[in-house]
Amino acid sequence: MNPDSESEVYEQLELPDAESEDQHLIRTGFGEIPESKSRLHRRSLKVPIKLVSATITVLLALALLALVYTQWPPSPWKDCGNSPEEARRRGCNFDIMSFSWVLEPCDDTELTEEFLGLEDWQWFTEFNGTETVPKDVVGAGELDLWVSWKYHIIHCTYMWRKMHRAMERGRPMDSHLRSYNHTVHCSQMLLYNCVADMVTTRAYVRYPRCG
Repeated sequence: MNPDSESEVYEQLELPDAESEDQHLIRTGFGEIPESKSRLHRRSLKVPIKLVSATITVLLALALLALVYTQWPPSPWKDCGNSPEEARRRGCNFDIMSFSWVLEPCDDTELTEEFLGLEDWQWFTEFNGTETVPKDVVGAGELDLWVSWKYHIIHCTYMWRKMHRAMERGRPMDSHLRSYNHTVHCSQMLLYNCVADMVTTRAYVRYPRCG
């Protein structure tokens, strides 16, 4: 706000001058307001608008923060540890599409199920391998495996959608999801022209930090 516009707002808030106001009060039988009191009343209306705006902003921020913490109470943990056993003890879930153990506030099971239902995905024990691993074994989050190039690309689109959904819903993101390096990596992968079904990507089990 520039000084001129602020002055205009203040002028709109000023009361009529003391003389006209006093005459009105005399005519209506309420008596005369002392001049000093009238000036004080007018000055009290000139509360800096920036101060009022800042106060409202702080109150709204606190209200939003309270809402977020009500929906997602602070966890005693910030990550899922370093092993599947520790992750389970901390109440973490294994996200097959990101191959990460995540705390519930950073999880999006609805989106995960949507992507898992796109087709009959397969996970392999080795590079260009043919030996597959059952989905329930993969879901246990204990094995580093191999996936097809198509799975890799779909994983990238999954991560971008998960990030966008988290931003829209005011939910925390894990450190793997919000990693700029991972975003750059995925954008580069989209430029390569590889055979979709070729098993070329190693999927490592991760334990990213939540929030």
